[in-house]
Amino acid sequence: MSRKNKKNDSDGALPDMALSSASESMSYFSGLTEGTAACNSNGFGSASVSRSTRSDDSSSLRRDREREGRCADCGMQTHELVRNRHTGDIRKIPLSIEEEVHRGRCLLCHPLPSRLAMSSRRNQLQQQQS
Repeated sequence: MSRKNKKNDSDGALPDMALSSASESMSYFSGLTEGTAACNSNGFGSASVSRSTRSDDSSSLRRDREREGRCADCGMQTHELVRNRHTGDIRKIPLSIEEEVHRGRCLLCHPLPSRLAMSSRRNQLQQQQS
């Protein structure tokens, strides 16, 4: 028998014992899913798992956005990433786009206080100090 034929024989069929254990494990797992469905319906199983997964996803999304120079909340580009040719270091340079981003701050999610509000706040602070 050639080497090629031996390879085909070994890849082709599984022994009968492996098939029977596979069918037993399938029935075992189907029993587990039926049992866990009752657990999930009363609010203890899947709801807590999905909440923690969702929070992990949102925190990793925020972290990724900040690393890429974008607003963590909406994804607006707030910084330009510039690589130094000699050292390979990456620097974030804050962007300023009219009515969207000011010095790396997303104005859609984090608006600047109006000048009137700032002047009234300054007046309040001066009155408190005197």
